Amino acid sequence: MRRAISHALISAIVLLTALPVAAAESDQSLQKMERNLVDLYKNGDLESIVQAYAPDAYILPNLSPILRGRDGARQIWEATQRDGVKGLKLAPVSREQIGTTHIREVGTFTAQMNNEPVEGKYVAVWKKVGNEWLIDTNMWNRTN
Repeated sequence: MRRAISHALISAIVLLTALPVAAAESDQSLQKMERNLVDLYKNGDLESIVQAYAPDAYILPNLSPILRGRDGARQIWEATQRDGVKGLKLAPVSREQIGTTHIREVGTFTAQMNNEPVEGKYVAVWKKVGNEWLIDTNMWNRTN
């Protein structure tokens, strides 16, 4: 019995000390991915953006119905490009790791559409699938 309690305590200590390291590594991974996504959009590589979404992702765009999966991601990013959105910038405000497989991110965005400024806020839930982080849920709306 003592041995089981001892193993449980050691496991808990290892897990608690590993989480900040995992969180720091995932935070760096997400920062890199976001910079890459913005660059991909700037260069018109929508297919690579679509692949950043989980196959079963939920996408909840401003003033639109819920979209699902990579087909939904393709649909919204094609519409964004067609609408002439340029200069997309993301500014994460908060990231919180939820267990070992999910991260919730809240932030703001800015862009230009038809030479007018666009501002808004977003929430993204990232899911770890294998060794990569994919967008599991993405929701945004404008503030202007």
